[in-house]
Amino acid sequence: MDDKKLKSLFGELVNGEIKNAPNFEDMWQKAEKNDIKKPLFKPFRLVAAASILIAGSLCVMLWLNRKPATVQTTVQMLEWQSPTAGLLKIESNVQPSGSILEWQSPTSVLMIPSSIKKSN
Repeated sequence: MDDKKLKSLFGELVNGEIKNAPNFEDMWQKAEKNDIKKPLFKPFRLVAAASILIAGSLCVMLWLNRKPATVQTTVQMLEWQSPTAGLLKIESNVQPSGSILEWQSPTSVLMIPSSIKKSN
């Protein structure tokens, strides 16, 4: 394809676009005539604001009308026992002694007396 033919095809394309394009002045005047003011609050915004106010009011009402815990609940909490507490019961023949002074470590027999240590 030579340059002249390419230029003529491109010119036809540009002229076709110019003919089909709307006139700028006409479009500008049309836009100025249709200058409609948008409402300040759209219906969606109004519904959202009302929902937030209702939810906030409900939270405040529930907060102000709350009742303090009763003594009955506290007693029940003190008497509560884990459902698995029965599994932890260990039966043994060892009786607890009455004083901590009498306690002896179950591994004390494994310890070497100090007199033997000094002789080595």
